[in-house]
Amino acid sequence: MADFLDDEAESEIADDGEGVEHEYRELLDKIEAREKEFKDGWWKQAESAVSLYDSDKVGASGQNDTTPYNILYSNTEVLLPSLYSSTPKPDVRTRFKGQDLKPIPELVERYLVVLSDPSNPGTEDLDGAMAENVLSSLTAGMGFVRLRHYPDRPIPITFEAGHYKGLIWGKARKWSKVPWIAFRHELTKDEFFSQFKIADEAKAKFSDSEDETTTGEKGEQEKFGSTVVYEYWNKAERKICFLCPDWQGILVEEGKDTLKLQDFFPLPGMLLLTLKPGKLVPIPLYVYYQNQAEELNRVTVRLNRVLSAIRVRGAYNGLLGEDMKTILQDGELENALIPAKEAGMLAQNGGFDRHIWLLPIEKLIIVAQQLYAARQQIKQVIYELTGISDIIRGSSVASETATAQDLKNKWGTVRLRKMQGAVAEYVRDLYRLAVDAGTEVIQPKDWLLITQLPIATSVQKQQAQQQMQMLTMQAQQSL
Repeated sequence: MADFLDDEAESEIADDGEGVEHEYRELLDKIEAREKEFKDGWWKQAESAVSLYDSDKVGASGQNDTTPYNILYSNTEVLLPSLYSSTPKPDVRTRFKGQDLKPIPELVERYLVVLSDPSNPGTEDLDGAMAENVLSSLTAGMGFVRLRHYPDRPIPITFEAGHYKGLIWGKARKWSKVPWIAFRHELTKDEFFSQFKIADEAKAKFSDSEDETTTGEKGEQEKFGSTVVYEYWNKAERKICFLCPDWQGILVEEGKDTLKLQDFFPLPGMLLLTLKPGKLVPIPLYVYYQNQAEELNRVTVRLNRVLSAIRVRGAYNGLLGEDMKTILQDGELENALIPAKEAGMLAQNGGFDRHIWLLPIEKLIIVAQQLYAARQQIKQVIYELTGISDIIRGSSVASETATAQDLKNKWGTVRLRKMQGAVAEYVRDLYRLAVDAGTEVIQPKDWLLITQLPIATSVQKQQAQQQMQMLTMQAQQSL
């Protein structure tokens, strides 16, 4: 083509190519700058909370010496089944009474029921995605579930949960104002080449980044991926592209908007149970009671040391010989007596009491009792901060009246109902996105197969109308 262009035209084409490359470089810089903000901000808090929940810090004793009382794990395991415990049942109906849209509501409802449980082993379903989503929100402060389109599957739409570090979004005060998002994928070389179908001659463009992960932690690199690919979604331009800092040219592939969703993004936002007012920045729930949790751990450590010090220790009169040694060291001696060789000495001096001297442990017992009380008070403060009432934990006192328990049940679950509402709304929005996408990527005949409803297609309706017209004409002619 260069033979038919002058030098000025060739220069313009080259400049245009460099301009496109510069555009993708700016996109990547924007994503990485936002990622750095997350790393310096809430990602640190999230990593600390997730590590504590997983009990990653194990000491030489085989136990978590730094957090002997894992209150985060306890609270999470109480809240998790209260927020999500079973597969949601879609309820599709008209917004206003009196409207007859049958059989569309039943069709959509059956579609969502099948979509929630595809019964296909090896694929993620709504239950697994939402359970992971809620757990991530309770520990890391944020979770999300996205729609994925797999054209080769019988049900081409599925729900997939993502890691809290797997989503980066542009600055905004609320989700409806977010200008762009980027899904962060950690891939190995083989996954990178197979997923993007890189030709053999083009693989040389892939550069290995000699960072700490690649050189110092090779085993972890092979497990979690050696390169990062950003799946960038621009809402205003409805543009999708895959960018990789290790790929020469930055742009790996242009994406296609196959879902064709009205709001473009393939997810209804993030599941946030706590966040900063006026900012779309998650906050792990553990942050709100971290000081109390650390104080609880300190009290527990002291209590364990005091308990280990409360032991019967002392001395006895050596003139008793082997009698006392046999009594103290024989572990099998129970409800039994032994003959005393020094019976005369014991009788003259008032028995064993005058020949045994024990170290005092009464003060240690008092300290242990005070530490037990302090620990209970700290736990109560944590329950007040998190809104986990006695009713939620299944804790009660025998002296409480039925009226008192009714009041706890009524007001103790107010904050829990707020969280339950957030989870329910997230599932509802996921269903709406799934219906929106299903109208685009699922053919009418496939809708019939999925829902098992005898609904006539437009072609069948036209054929039926033509048959009715022919029967009507034949009847008129016969008259």
